[in-house]
Amino acid sequence: MNTGKYIIRSLRYILRMVVLLGIVFAVMAAAGLLETTHGNAFHTIFLSRNGMVLAGILVILAGIYPKVSFTQVRIEGDIHADRPRIKEVMQAYGFVTARESEDTMTFHSSKLSRRIASQFDDTVTVTGSGGVIWLEGMKRDIYRLEARLRSVLDNSGE
Repeated sequence: MNTGKYIIRSLRYILRMVVLLGIVFAVMAAAGLLETTHGNAFHTIFLSRNGMVLAGILVILAGIYPKVSFTQVRIEGDIHADRPRIKEVMQAYGFVTARESEDTMTFHSSKLSRRIASQFDDTVTVTGSGGVIWLEGMKRDIYRLEARLRSVLDNSGE
């Protein structure tokens, strides 16, 4: 994973957590569960010692999130010869083609709800050269796809 993707994924994660925390704090304020007045709510939530600790934890989590949530795996195969089988597997797992070039295919979820939930970071990239195919994306997707693709590509030679 290149540095640019890593930073973007980290920033998306921070944004997701800030929105989630904002919703939680808004619900708590509406329910009268925050021990603060409207005038000092911002200071109490974000500029206090606890708020700074929370911000630090968010930055740390965002820094490790891409490393623990995304992966790249290698599969033996020819991206040109196996292209139709790769597309069939991707379609069976709910992915549609987003972009395609000679050595790269990019897929994303066919379900809008899943795309929104993952902040449009549901992309699976399939690249290949020299008899090797690389899958890159979210771990939960890649490991499922890897197992199925290995099975399909191994059986295609028989």
